Amino acid sequence: MSILQTTDCVSQEEGVVFDIKRFSIQDGPGIRTTVFFKGCPLRCSWCHNPESYRGEPEVVFYSDRCISGSHSCLVKCPKGAFQIGKGEPIDRAKCVGCGDCARSCPAEAIQLIGQRWDVADLLTEIEKDRIFFDASEGGVTFSGGEPLLQDRFLREILHRCRQSRLHTTVDTCGHSPWPILHSLLPDVDLFLFDLKLIDPHLHRLHTGVTNQLILENLKLLGQLQAPVLIRLPLIPGITATEENTRAIIRFLDPFPSLRRISLLNYHRGGIQKMNRLAIPDSIPGLQPLPAERMQWIRGQFVDEGFEVSIGE
Repeated sequence: MSILQTTDCVSQEEGVVFDIKRFSIQDGPGIRTTVFFKGCPLRCSWCHNPESYRGEPEVVFYSDRCISGSHSCLVKCPKGAFQIGKGEPIDRAKCVGCGDCARSCPAEAIQLIGQRWDVADLLTEIEKDRIFFDASEGGVTFSGGEPLLQDRFLREILHRCRQSRLHTTVDTCGHSPWPILHSLLPDVDLFLFDLKLIDPHLHRLHTGVTNQLILENLKLLGQLQAPVLIRLPLIPGITATEENTRAIIRFLDPFPSLRRISLLNYHRGGIQKMNRLAIPDSIPGLQPLPAERMQWIRGQFVDEGFEVSIGE
């Protein structure tokens, strides 16, 4: 189900974005502006963007910035979702993400994650960076979360970018009905396809969903020879195993257009975000892979004729 079908105040040409990152060099060719859509159907245990889980705007709390004596958030919250003195002061069952508390907090200890954009305004924002796109053969990347959850908004902004002659990239986990993914093909120059685990049991265990739809969609993209760069997050003991590496190679091998892969080492950038959102860390103590292990995994793909890069 599209997020636009579940958020009453969002129209076909309006979507929820939680960040716009300029001067990115990891999300496609050249210098890029990456637009992060809110909402994700997966719950990966290693997620570094947990603020993308929910489709609607939400508040996060920075305890180290809090000036508890001000109590301005208590006064401004129309739902009574704040209780000063609690370790996690936000009652998320009551919070509706209106942002009144964030706007009233003098210390910026409360921030609203997620903003509603219409297509025209978002395109104007992206166009500000055209000079960098033109100089580097870059463009715009739509990421998340999962941008395909906001399929109508994504389709419209992609079409407008195509009309403006902007290079477009979509970063997707692939967990979406095929007709939605297929409808984007005319306006997408490159798909960044996040492939995590081939074993269906392990995929469900570590992401919360089955990988059947994901693998079917990737096969169809391969059969159509769509432009795809595979992204493999290397999570110690989970995705970064010899069994998973070999299984991925076997899966991708029949498709000539699926022979490019980017290896992404695990990082702990999402841990503090999880704390602020009161989300428990399900794999505490996990550390990035050492460089030699990254190179060993790279060698497995190179030996099978894959074009391999190591990203972040």
